[in-house]
Amino acid sequence: MDRWRDHGRGTASPQRRADRHHGRDGRDAGREAQRAATAHARTERATAYRGRKPSFNRRQFDAAEALLASGAPIAQIAKLCGVSRQTVHRFKTDPAGCIAALDRWNL
Repeated sequence: MDRWRDHGRGTASPQRRADRHHGRDGRDAGREAQRAATAHARTERATAYRGRKPSFNRRQFDAAEALLASGAPIAQIAKLCGVSRQTVHRFKTDPAGCIAALDRWNL
């Protein structure tokens, strides 16, 4: 019996497994079509593909920004603003991205 022949038991040659792992299984055309459809939907509707809704609102963001500027500790800011510490870190490291997310969701 050939060790690498697929006999319907789910075993495949190492090369076939590697091809599937690296995305060389013929699905690239489908992925490209999906990317094109997503891009088209974004141009047609402003509410399409906005990403995940932010876990904070503009009031929380503005309050956290003011506290960050004053040098308050992250944990204290998180507690006062009602967001997680990770969210405060995101405010600190990527404020433009946070504002963009709020704008996409009209928050």
